[in-house]
Amino acid sequence: MKAIYLNHAFTHQKRASTAMFLLISGGLLLAAFVFYMQHLSNETQRLEADIEQLTHSKNPRSSIKLNNKQSIKTRDEMVAVNAAISEIVMPWTTIFKTLEATDSPEIKLMSIEPNTKKQALRINAVAMDVDSMMRYINDLSQQKMLKNVVLVTQENADIQQNTDVSLQPALHFVVEALW
Repeated sequence: MKAIYLNHAFTHQKRASTAMFLLISGGLLLAAFVFYMQHLSNETQRLEADIEQLTHSKNPRSSIKLNNKQSIKTRDEMVAVNAAISEIVMPWTTIFKTLEATDSPEIKLMSIEPNTKKQALRINAVAMDVDSMMRYINDLSQQKMLKNVVLVTQENADIQQNTDVSLQPALHFVVEALW
């Protein structure tokens, strides 16, 4: 029978250096991966904090930086939105109550044109005679809401009453007032 000798000594140096290289490379890759994950976690927390600050900020424009074209577009949009809001919050109820308080059977309102920028009201109406028109203008000037009530124009007009064929003389007039 032949004898078998077991030699546990490492004879191949090349295998050991390859294994050591793979071990060190794996350790470096693990360290780089951990560092990258930590960086992503910090970046995520920072972005979440920025989002939280923007949602609770009273002045969101202070933290948003836009380039020139975007800022011009944003400014134009804000002007349009502000104009729409001023139209919505116009004191319609107060204006109509004021006009109802000065209601007269001799005066027929044709149109009411509010101007929110000037806070002015333009009223087109028809009166049967000059006295009725002047009484109506005086009543408007007595209202607390309206200031500087002024007769802008007045012209003669003929109107047809109901189904009568005859035309009746009347006065078409325009009044402006500030609220």
